[in-house]
Amino acid sequence: MKDYKTPTQINVDDVTFELTLDRRGAYMVSAYMGKNYKDVAILTPACVTQWPRCTGDGNFGTNFGPTDEKKTKFTLDLTSLPIADQDNTNWDAFAKLLTALDDKLLEFCHANSQKLFKKSLTKEMISMLQIRTVRDKNAGGNKCKSVELKRAKYSYDALGFQAKNEITICDATGNKVGAGEVRSGDVVSATMYIGSVYTGVGGDKFGIQWSFDAVSVVCQREKLERKPFVSAFANQQYTFVSEFEMPA
Repeated sequence: MKDYKTPTQINVDDVTFELTLDRRGAYMVSAYMGKNYKDVAILTPACVTQWPRCTGDGNFGTNFGPTDEKKTKFTLDLTSLPIADQDNTNWDAFAKLLTALDDKLLEFCHANSQKLFKKSLTKEMISMLQIRTVRDKNAGGNKCKSVELKRAKYSYDALGFQAKNEITICDATGNKVGAGEVRSGDVVSATMYIGSVYTGVGGDKFGIQWSFDAVSVVCQREKLERKPFVSAFANQQYTFVSEFEMPA
């Protein structure tokens, strides 16, 4: 069981990156938290999602998805967009934690560049190879920050047996909803964790691959409150103002 904590409950100093060897004897990076080697697991704040693919075949057949069904992934983006026309006040602490983890990984990869990249690189050079967790995004014409979560629909164990994964969709209180679906514009929270630290992608690119296993739909898009008053119009002066009346 993963011990999910809110961003403010996690101390970056408790997170450790470590060099290990894969089956081929190549260096890889693992991440854990505390002396008991716990997963780095976060209970995210409520955020607006724009491109969720959490059920069915995930991102299979989409513009940026795989053409091989066995490579299908469930995806979820968490954005800094306002919620019900109000700033997401919990976003900053969330982004600050993820940025601090990226910074710590950068320091680690710089210290181990000879093993990971087969050459000594300056910190500035390595920083250009890093794919950061918090990225700029354009959502429906609105610029914002976003975090991308992914989980493979199909996974294999050590013996090569295939298992099909699923994402648990819950309501705001954590109760699973039967055929629940996460839609664009919904406000959601997720249980996210470090699935892997990847290196050598697209050359020497590296970064943290964040995964997730459950999504709570905190508020569906059509139930979000809309502000009844727009202050921008309040001080306009016209000689032809009239009272608005609903047509008969």
